[in-house]
Amino acid sequence: MFEIALTVQSCLRANTRADVAWVAGYDGPDISGRYSAIAITPGGGKMGSILSNTLDEKIAEHARRQLNNGVLLQLEISSVDALINGVTEGGRANCICVPASQLPIEIWPLLIEREPLCITAKISDNSVTDFAFYTRATIASAPQSAQELFAKGNTASAIANEMVVSAWFPITRLVIAGLGPIAEALNTAAQLLDWNISMANSPDVSTGMIMGLSPVDATVIIHHSVEDAGRALASALDSRAGYIGAVGSSKMQNARADWLAYRGYTDLSRIHGPAGLSIGAKTPAEIAVSILAEAMSDLRLKNHQVTPAH
Repeated sequence: MFEIALTVQSCLRANTRADVAWVAGYDGPDISGRYSAIAITPGGGKMGSILSNTLDEKIAEHARRQLNNGVLLQLEISSVDALINGVTEGGRANCICVPASQLPIEIWPLLIEREPLCITAKISDNSVTDFAFYTRATIASAPQSAQELFAKGNTASAIANEMVVSAWFPITRLVIAGLGPIAEALNTAAQLLDWNISMANSPDVSTGMIMGLSPVDATVIIHHSVEDAGRALASALDSRAGYIGAVGSSKMQNARADWLAYRGYTDLSRIHGPAGLSIGAKTPAEIAVSILAEAMSDLRLKNHQVTPAH
């Protein structure tokens, strides 16, 4: 839902219809995109995808009907659709499809800021109505089923007792600026966490990626050149990134600090350098694990997902 929020908000501001759909229940083989969302406009525009594109056309077909209320669609992924999209076999999904104008308008700025949210709605004869939303600050006032789902801290949906509950949590983005064995080890290890990973060796590319990071995201600077690393670190300090790690020796860290200070960046307290927990890591794989452990701890503490130890 986070990926389509800006598009949907733009449509609403322009008084352009957009239908939004997401998976509320799924029975079938493991398929990527089961927690994603899709937005369809009357002109055929599409943003996002769900279940590896296997249901996008069926949802678009429903959206073309331009109904006024939300519905619960019970859709089947045929063996042909599965084969076309590289999926081993078909399955069944319950999808919520609703005009964006029927959802609480307050959710879109929050999703753009990548704030965790919980949505509830009533289901009656496949009609979905009475949408309500809750944040971390208000989840205590939500129905018990919504509180329990939100407390798990993962994106998920459930349908029970004529109610659908959907909790959305942003996936951490990791920008790895620079290449080499440690960068490759970071990429491999972060995939186990299901993070959204981007790698870039060019500082022109990496700085642009870093600038778009939010407080739930991380970047690790591995550029060997002081100039390239300095530019990436400056972008990280200008961004809202929740974790900034800098790989390199103490001598390299000092050289980067001098480069930054000369350009007016004197508060480097957000930078973890050398990056990683002090666990005696030596190999690229061990260093990657120490960095990701430090990043996870830092991000969760900053985003109130864990209680700090005393």
